[in-house]
This record gives sequence, structure tokens and C-alpha cells, in this order.
Amino acid sequence: MTHAELAKLGASGVKLRRMAEAGEITALGSGIGLESLATERLNQAAVAMQEARGLMAEAGQIKESAERSVLATQSENRVFHSAIEEIVNLWVNDSWKAIADKLTVNNKATQKARMEKVFETCRKYGIDFDGRQERAFYVRLDTEWKREVEAEKARAEQQRIKEIMREEQQAEKMRAAEIKKLEAERKELEKKHVEHLERIRLLREMESLKKITEEQQRELGACPALS
Repeated sequence: MTHAELAKLGASGVKLRRMAEAGEITALGSGIGLESLATERLNQAAVAMQEARGLMAEAGQIKESAERSVLATQSENRVFHSAIEEIVNLWVNDSWKAIADKLTVNNKATQKARMEKVFETCRKYGIDFDGRQERAFYVRLDTEWKREVEAEKARAEQQRIKEIMREEQQAEKMRAAEIKKLEAERKELEKKHVEHLERIRLLREMESLKKITEEQQRELGACPALS
């Protein structure tokens, strides 16, 4: 076998060529021909190449499977984080609604502390909010508080007006009762006056009848007696 033929065998051919040059093998080589030995080496190399291709294919499959697994894991993580974010947003919004519903003119600081505790709980479990989002809640809290202050002023004004109206109604009732009382007294006085006038009239009539009777008696006394 020539050097050119050995070169076609690749690494195995190079090794055989070096062995031949070192005198380790001869053309017949202990009864085994160089060509036969080269063929055997070539077959071994082919088997090794086939195994290498198999390993490479298997490695490719493993890599592809690993990539699919990574993609699936990333997708699952995105879905998981999206679900967690949705749940947290719902919880934060529900907490905000409960805090806003109980907000009064006098408990702004307490309600703000409750909202801060909500964000602290989120951070405790590794869920962080953008600073602007957190500040937006405090701005909303301040806006709602100012609205509550204005509403409280409006309620106080309405209450003041109601008190005035109630007092006016009470005064009107008292005036009406006083007028009714005065009217009853006036009628009673008129009745007594009429009765008094009637008594006077009767007395005068009685006086007049008395005078008439006396005159009649005097007249009868003055007349001569009948025989």
C-alpha cells in the first residue's frame, strides 16, 4: 500500500505509515499483509465514525429536547408570572377599594399606612411594583381624601341648613300655636263680652219692667175705690 493510499485512511493511515517507517511492520508483517491490516483499521474507523455519528445525532436530539424543555419552561414561567401578577393586581386593587371605602377626614394617615403594608407584603414575597405605580396609589389616596373633605364640608353645610330649617319650622309651629292661642282667647273674650252685654240688656229690661210695674202700682193706688 502506497503513502497516498495510507493518506486516504486518515488518522489510522498516518499511524500505519509511521509504524511502517519505524520498521514495526513489513510488507508481509508476521504473515499478515499490510493491505489486510489497513482494511481492518479502515473498518474499525468506519465503525467508530458510525458510532460518532450516532452519538452526534443523539446529542442533537438531546440538545433539541433540552431547547424544547427550556422553551416550555420559559413559557410556563411566563404564564405563571402572568397569573401571579394578575392575582396580585386583583389583591392590591381589592385592598385599595377596602381602604378607600373606609377613608374619612380623620384617618388618612391610618389608611395610607394600610396601603404601605400591602406593598410591603408584595415585596416580602418577591413581587415588586414600579415606583410610579405605588406613588399613583398614594396620589389617588390624597385625591380621595380631599374629595372626602369637600364632601364632609358639604354634609356639614347641609346639616347646618337642615338645623336652620328645623329651627324655623319649630318657630313657625310656635308662632302658629301662639296665634291659635290668641285667637282662642280673643273668641273667649268676645264670648264673655257678648254675655256681659246680654246681662246688661237683661238688667236694663228688668229695671225697665220694675219701673213700669211701680208706676202701674202707683197709678192703681191713686185711683178712687169703686163702690
